[in-house]
Amino acid sequence: MQDEFPTQLIVVENHIYDPFEIPWVVARADTYEISGYPSVVFDGINMISGAVDCDWTTNMYRTAVLGRLNDTGGTSPVGIQGSFSHDAVSLDASATFTLLDPVTLTNPTAVILLAEEEIIYETLHLMRVTRAVYEEPVTLVSVDEEAVVNAEFTLDPAWVAENLVVIAYLQRAGGNHEVYQTWMMGGDQHTPETYLAGLPSRIESVAPNPIHANEAFATIHLSISEGASNSPVRLDVLDANGRLIRRLMNRRMDSGISPMRWDGRDARGQRLDAGVYYLTLRTADGMRTARAVLMR
Repeated sequence: MQDEFPTQLIVVENHIYDPFEIPWVVARADTYEISGYPSVVFDGINMISGAVDCDWTTNMYRTAVLGRLNDTGGTSPVGIQGSFSHDAVSLDASATFTLLDPVTLTNPTAVILLAEEEIIYETLHLMRVTRAVYEEPVTLVSVDEEAVVNAEFTLDPAWVAENLVVIAYLQRAGGNHEVYQTWMMGGDQHTPETYLAGLPSRIESVAPNPIHANEAFATIHLSISEGASNSPVRLDVLDANGRLIRRLMNRRMDSGISPMRWDGRDARGQRLDAGVYYLTLRTADGMRTARAVLMR
């Protein structure tokens, strides 16, 4: 299912009654009134309990995902971007939630979830297991209003730090528990300047990604190294065949992290067709490319 919906589906395993149980997961199971196992909840709304066989289960899950995409048009009124960094002892995460459309969100709660990939437990291969969670109510009323949520997690020595991932999402507290938007964070995006000095220039993040038709723009965070400071910096949009579609920037920049915006249009101001595009950053210390998906 993850391969079938690579940009629309983020899967997390919440465990109870085994060594991976944590209090938050137990409380979440009570919230959803889970009575059968396995139980899968899509966007906090549609729950499927049990599994007859692989084909039956896959069809049920596919129907749930497609139904949710049909209900929402594959779009969300909320944008999320964020990053995390860690050492051997702790992990710090920060997420920014932005209201993109003039809608009313009911009791929005920001969730930052820390999970571990690829765990072998007895005869089981676990894919992405919830390890710790931080929640915080937020207020988003006006378009472009932002809420920044920070979380700090103490790492268990038994966890494999290199396999940790962080997921941020905004969910309705109470009612139907609708999930408004979800975002898989990239690591080390907001790194202190002293650390940036030793890294090459790069594209830190593109958010939202995919970019939907009703979203005015995507924010592209560029990290410019000290070695490329005050040197020409060029950011291009290419199509899937490598053809230049638009030059977003061609100028000198100081070192540090800088946001750029792209409205999903070509050099003539025309809306581009849905598809995969590539953002190419060229600086004095090399070239970096990031993938962006447009959805209409």
